[in-house]
Amino acid sequence: MTNQSATGEVHYGTNQAHLDQIAYDDRGVGTSDDTHYITLLGLRPKTTYYFDVISDGTVDDNNDNHYSVTTGPTLGLPTSDTIYGQVFKEDGVTPAEGTIVYITLKDNDGLGSPNQATKMSSLVDSNGYWHANLGNARMANLSAYFGYSPSGDNVLLLAKGAAEGCANETVDTNADSPAAPMTLCHLFGDLNWDCVVNVADIQQVASRWRCKCWDSCYDPHYDFDGDCDIDIVDIMLVVKHWGETCE
Repeated sequence: MTNQSATGEVHYGTNQAHLDQIAYDDRGVGTSDDTHYITLLGLRPKTTYYFDVISDGTVDDNNDNHYSVTTGPTLGLPTSDTIYGQVFKEDGVTPAEGTIVYITLKDNDGLGSPNQATKMSSLVDSNGYWHANLGNARMANLSAYFGYSPSGDNVLLLAKGAAEGCANETVDTNADSPAAPMTLCHLFGDLNWDCVVNVADIQQVASRWRCKCWDSCYDPHYDFDGDCDIDIVDIMLVVKHWGETCE
């Protein structure tokens, strides 16, 4: 997600010195939005890939170190268990197209796999719908599919719409087709759109400490009082809303 509309792409490859593959937003090359959703296809199993994120031509290469991820092994065909739901904008009526829904399967009944699976995600379509195959969920180390019960385990849903706000809910595995609709809401100071105002948001403001509007580091997204100076006042405005959540 970005704090204003931008184009996005990912440059990636297995050689840090030569990221020769490019992937664009699933909605098409040239898509400009404040949410960005890119699927990398044809990756090899058990392989480390390095990648940079490009936003409106600006390259984020993790301070010259590149980001990296290692894929899991090839597994057999997953079971089919389609889950879906809808997300609406704050008015509760308009479909929240372009919102990203993060889906985390979590053990709740002590049966099957322990703890929780790796996150999955889905891009909300023009009618407000998201969907995913829960059978694709993997263990945290990616070594196997996550075992779960058709009833009694939890599905954690977090919808992030960037400037449109966020929403979250937890549903039982027997109530995820469809899951209850979610309506985005705005929280003052929720800079990473995770539906809670906490230390992560304060750290984001502090990371721009003393940036002024004529500095290259300045971003009005962090200047809550609009005085052209990111300072203790902005941090205290976030603190004032500490602990508020969207539920």
